[in-house]
Amino acid sequence: MRRIDFADSFRAEADEIAIYIELQFGETAKNRFIDDLGAFCSSIAFFPRLGRVSHGYDTQLQGVIFGVNWVFFEFDDDRVTFLHIRDGRMNKSDQIFEDS
Repeated sequence: MRRIDFADSFRAEADEIAIYIELQFGETAKNRFIDDLGAFCSSIAFFPRLGRVSHGYDTQLQGVIFGVNWVFFEFDDDRVTFLHIRDGRMNKSDQIFEDS
């Protein structure tokens, strides 16, 4: 299996989502989100070609849908690096992808 890396940008964005979930739905929902996201990222490490670049965002990163969010990553034969997680309900043209 490919090694899994999480960029600081991904961690920060996932933390923001987790805080929102906790405030709206409680700690149990937040913990479920974190656990489900970790399991999802592990599965993407096995099947990274499920990602696509024709997602409408201004980036050539691979993207896959996780709930209402888009998870963006890059990969090679040895590892998958998760770079961003963005709310898919937000305007795509307003999203900025910086190097991570």
